[in-house]
Amino acid sequence: MAEITIQKTRKRIKAQQPFALATLGLGAGLCIMAAQSGKSTEENVMMLNGVLTIMGAVVWLGGLRIAKWWFHD
Repeated sequence: MAEITIQKTRKRIKAQQPFALATLGLGAGLCIMAAQSGKSTEENVMMLNGVLTIMGAVVWLGGLRIAKWWFHD
């Protein structure tokens, strides 16, 4: 039978994943709220904040995937 090797990932990397996903959800929520807003200036600012938050969360999640691969014990 083949032997399976499991490499442990650092806990600080695993602990950041829920926060990065929550940030992604926050950005999506901001975009949804901006689409329902009646005022165009508030809509533009809120949409920009939502998009920037989503982009930051995607970069954070991508960095976590790289860190999981790079820093394993």
